[in-house]
Amino acid sequence: MHEDIYALPPPPAHLPFRVEICGVSYCDGSYRICRNRTSGTFVFEYVRKGRGFLRIGQEEFTPEGGDLYLVPAHSDHAYGSSADNPWEKLWFNVSGPLVQNLLTAYDLNGVYLVRHYPGEALFQEGLEIGRRREVSGHADIALVIHRILAAAAACRAELPAGGRKSDSGNAMKRYLDEHLAEPVKLDDLCRLIKKSPAQVLRIFRRDWNATPYDYLLEQRLQMARQYLENTAKTHKEIADELGFGDEYYFSSLFRRKIGISPRFYRQRFRGEALHPALLQRGGTQ
Repeated sequence: MHEDIYALPPPPAHLPFRVEICGVSYCDGSYRICRNRTSGTFVFEYVRKGRGFLRIGQEEFTPEGGDLYLVPAHSDHAYGSSADNPWEKLWFNVSGPLVQNLLTAYDLNGVYLVRHYPGEALFQEGLEIGRRREVSGHADIALVIHRILAAAAACRAELPAGGRKSDSGNAMKRYLDEHLAEPVKLDDLCRLIKKSPAQVLRIFRRDWNATPYDYLLEQRLQMARQYLENTAKTHKEIADELGFGDEYYFSSLFRRKIGISPRFYRQRFRGEALHPALLQRGGTQ
């Protein structure tokens, strides 16, 4: 059993977040941790490999490689590694009111295990901050924990009521979300999941109830609405930034899909006065 453990200097008294300890554990069959309701420690652990158990109250789970588990403060809990396939894991023990607020904001209260969690790099980023053992590390790691929980919430959002969406479907959705403004082609998705065009379309439609094109278009239009509502970007700038080709195509498509022109949408949302001629024409560009 070996652990790399990092403890930071005490944080400023006003800080609503504290890193108690963090590190990397290379477990063996003897690894066990138990706490009761008197402990104010929240535990976030990413299992790099191996298998073990987690008990919280009367519930029991089996975190394994690729999983994230979350242990709430003031709970009776225990967790430990199996002997035949021991854990290697990255972890943070933290406390403070900010932690509970983040769990509540991301609807993660009562969520103790997230399978196939994609955020190992976030844990590594936070541990690199911890290794420096600086007072500022408390605030810096608080931001990383925020991102860890945001990723956990996003991962859970991919779980439908009837079961988990396919890995291929999730991979394609993430790819489209990360290439929102780029000219994504069907061939790109075929290469991504190593499937034929027909299989790509079938899997995506089954998991997301839309074609990849329709999903990407919907996300672009949602982002365009955010730009129109919250920025002063011109229609040309929005079209360029979101991959619509040109402002005329963007305006025509927006009006066809949303029902009004981008100009009318922006003015109506902001409560600005419209020229009477625009009102008579239904807000055309």
